[in-house]
Amino acid sequence: FYLRTGKRLAEKQSMISICFRHPPQQFFRDTNVGPMKQNWIMLGIQPCECMRMEMTVKEPGLEIRTRQRSLDAQLRSIHEAPIDAYEELLLDVVDGDRSLFLRYDEVEWAWRAVDPVIRYWEKDKDPIPLYAAGSWGPTESRRLFDKSDQHWRHSMDPEE
Repeated sequence: FYLRTGKRLAEKQSMISICFRHPPQQFFRDTNVGPMKQNWIMLGIQPCECMRMEMTVKEPGLEIRTRQRSLDAQLRSIHEAPIDAYEELLLDVVDGDRSLFLRYDEVEWAWRAVDPVIRYWEKDKDPIPLYAAGSWGPTESRRLFDKSDQHWRHSMDPEE
């Protein structure tokens, strides 16, 4: 899997995008159906709490034709105001729920994992790629993918 994070990217959002591999047996390989798009599951975390599943489906009827369809689920109704992340943390403090707060030993272990990375970066002669504020990050991030049909997903909308 790939994890992408950045500051001052083109949009402020948090989402998980899962792109499924093409199945080993292509159902429509001996037909005139062109290459099928990949299936996705996307979980919107911020600002839109939602889930979207995109899949290629066969159109109804006798002809062998496919189309892309999506199934969307909003986790909050349109009339509900979104809860800010800090607001939720403060509510947890009031309720005495410490599950989202780190203990001292957890912070110590986190630095044990991060310190070697920082030391390596200090010694490394190759600079960390930079990017312009408001962009989708450095162009070098696109080199992570081996195949032309692999790419970063910037939006819940399949056209963006």
